[in-house]
Amino acid sequence: MNLNEAKQILNENGYLLEDKYMDDITKPITVDYIDQNNYEDYIGQFVNVTGSVHLNSIDLTKLPIKFGTVGGDFWCFENKLTSLKGAPNEVGRDFYCSYNNLTSLEDAPEIVGRVFDCSHNKIKFTKDDVLSVSDVEGGIVV
Repeated sequence: MNLNEAKQILNENGYLLEDKYMDDITKPITVDYIDQNNYEDYIGQFVNVTGSVHLNSIDLTKLPIKFGTVGGDFWCFENKLTSLKGAPNEVGRDFYCSYNNLTSLEDAPEIVGRVFDCSHNKIKFTKDDVLSVSDVEGGIVV
């Protein structure tokens, strides 16, 4: 499928995408890290991070950035997230989404290099819930 065919399918399903945004969707930018002090610079962008992402404890209700891969940790704990939409596909080290309002692990990373912590959410997830969405190399905290 080429880009024009993809745009047509998205348009037919109610997604209106302007050409000026297509490069942002298909080509991520790469940055060293994202944290509470610089995340606003990347809102709405598709980003790969070579280091870590620390977006914990800032009252986010959704992830404002679409992440591809994160080489280090991805921390989004102690927010008000109801979804993991925008979470990275792969995290090199720890993925912490604990202390949120999550009711699903949909859009969680497919690969986590060390710990996956989804404890203290709106529902109590099980180890099997985590393993159904993610290949976790280390421990799982539920």
